[in-house]
Amino acid sequence: MKSFAFAAVCIFFVSLYSCKKDTTGSSNPTTTTSTKVKTYIEELQSSDRSISIDTFNIIYNSADKIISMTSSSGGNFNYEYNTNDFFMYIGYYSHRIITVHFFLNSNHLVDSSLQYNDTNDSSTERYIYNSKQQLVQYRHYYYRAWTGGAALESVTNYGYDSDGNLITQTEAGPDGNTTKTRRFTYNNVKNKVNISTPFYPVLHINLPVTETILDGSGAVTATVNYEYTYDSLNRVKVEKKSDSYKNVVIKKYFYL
Repeated sequence: MKSFAFAAVCIFFVSLYSCKKDTTGSSNPTTTTSTKVKTYIEELQSSDRSISIDTFNIIYNSADKIISMTSSSGGNFNYEYNTNDFFMYIGYYSHRIITVHFFLNSNHLVDSSLQYNDTNDSSTERYIYNSKQQLVQYRHYYYRAWTGGAALESVTNYGYDSDGNLITQTEAGPDGNTTKTRRFTYNNVKNKVNISTPFYPVLHINLPVTETILDGSGAVTATVNYEYTYDSLNRVKVEKKSDSYKNVVIKKYFYL
């Protein structure tokens, strides 16, 4: 079964931002307010004009760590924390499908993980950081008992600008050949609110405004644009992501 662990982190540990409305793609907010998000609504508009809408509700513990995220479509994410590790349980309604055990390094960032599920296959991940504690490489392995151990499936390398923003994300197969590259540009609005565990590294310090996707040969295959609107307290109210294939993702945020 394909690994859900890293995909889940990317999709559901979304970043939220608190800043002033900017219709030009840049912003210079005078005040910011950072609070916890209790609900967000995600609307997917595909190029064939089909629309799907999902609502996610989030619960925190007394330490402000997420312990539950549930969707109106039945998906759910639950978390249990220990001193040096934590668990993420991914399920559908009452059925637990995936368990991911995350291990922390000495800086309390995710060091590695082990995913196991109900199809008797599993995967493991390795996170490598530089001296600034930025994620610079992610390695994904599959492990199947009947094949005798783990096999490297992919390697992703990350590059940053001087502000600490992710500007290049390069994916390669086990042979080292590049399969995909993503390049980002940003405005000057700082990321003020994150929905994630406190142990996962922040890749976007500022708000991204464009993303360019290239294939293994370096040819552009898609472009993505980001737009934001804000409420009266300078918190992101709506985030819109649209690509060159006319697919659109709209997220609406509601705060505690």
